[in-house]
Formats: sequence, C-alpha cells, structure tokens
Amino acid sequence: MCFGSRRDGLPLRSFKVCNQAMELMGDHGYLHAHGVERAWRDSRLTQIYEGTNQINRLALFEHHLSTDFKI
Repeated sequence: MCFGSRRDGLPLRSFKVCNQAMELMGDHGYLHAHGVERAWRDSRLTQIYEGTNQINRLALFEHHLSTDFKI
C-alpha cells in the first residue's frame, strides 16, 4: 500500500474536523484562547500549500514530457 494515497486526504479531513469544531463552539471558536481558530487556519493553509505543490508537480511533469520525448 502506498502511503502517499493515504496521506492525500488528510488536509481536507483536518479542515472538515476543524470547521465542525468551529461551528460547535460558536463564537468561542474564533477566540485565540481555545486554539480551534489556529487549528482551522493551519488546516486551511495546509490545503493551499498542498494544492500549490500539486500544481508544481504537474507543471514539472508536463515540462519533462515535452522535452524528453521529442523525436
């Protein structure tokens, strides 16, 4: 089993959990004292970062395909 496939869904899953915690805590979820706000923000930034990495990997792959396989 490839560990990458198990790890791919983690940013989305963590965001869903943090989002649900924010909803359950209501106004208190936005306070810095509870830490939920920071976990939500970090999970959202992780999603953005992972998306950026995916885009970069695809661009690199497309570049290698266009340069390496020319006949």
